[in-house]
Amino acid sequence: MKLQKKELTYKSSDTEEIIDKVFYRQMGYYIALACSKTGITPNALTISSIIIGSIAGFLFYSPEIAAIIAGIILFIIADIFDSADGQLARLTGAMSKFGRILDGVGGNIIFVVIYISIAFKMIDGGATAGMIILLTILSMYSHSVQSALADYYRNIYLYFREGRSHSEIDSTKDIKILIKNSGFFKKIIYTLYFLYTSEQEIFSVNAAKLISTAQARFPEAMPADISELYTSLNKKNIKYYNLLTVNTRVIVLFISLLLKIPIAYLILELTAFNILLIYVILIQKKNNDILISKIINYQ
Repeated sequence: MKLQKKELTYKSSDTEEIIDKVFYRQMGYYIALACSKTGITPNALTISSIIIGSIAGFLFYSPEIAAIIAGIILFIIADIFDSADGQLARLTGAMSKFGRILDGVGGNIIFVVIYISIAFKMIDGGATAGMIILLTILSMYSHSVQSALADYYRNIYLYFREGRSHSEIDSTKDIKILIKNSGFFKKIIYTLYFLYTSEQEIFSVNAAKLISTAQARFPEAMPADISELYTSLNKKNIKYYNLLTVNTRVIVLFISLLLKIPIAYLILELTAFNILLIYVILIQKKNNDILISKIINYQ
């Protein structure tokens, strides 16, 4: 079936969440369309998203419900812009590695602001500072690993399902070269991305092995039966990858803030989300091992 112009701005219909398809991608498309006619660049949208999202994070510090609701609205706007920047890049052909990396790093910056804000909110509310700081650091790290691996697994899925050009898989070796050959600002962004990529490789060693094995065995194109096998093994796991990314997490965050129990968000981050992460890692490892064996013995 021929894709509509709007759908062509999606990263991949297979890996899109329902809320993205029915809301964020819809709104993002019209913003991207407007920007394409005014000369606004994808990176400008990304930076706008970071600024708006960070303001939202600061508002979450407030004890006032009105401020929290304003923060939620601003966060949603930032998320729409975060969707629109990639859609604009695909719509105009202005895609770049730096723009893609800036987009990913920007999301992490926003969440750092959010974690710091809710930590100070709880400490100012009388919670034990040491305990809150520890919970916040552990939650931030857990969040980082969860998001990194979910993104990694989705990109590996796209690599096998739709080809190398549709995925965004990078190695730390590649990022080191970018850091070495970049100016000051880009060096900072690439260094943050290097840490993100390191988490992917450290926590999913056999996924990196799967990619390197596939690239060495099939340097030109992925055989259809290998692609179909990977898809059949992992398509059902996409819903788990998506649960570890932004939308589910912010729903939990918004509810905990509106109920004035932000510590519930940190606890769920450390328990439910990490349990899901462990499950995803284990099932992914099992499937990766099957694929590695199949590729090595491919005739």
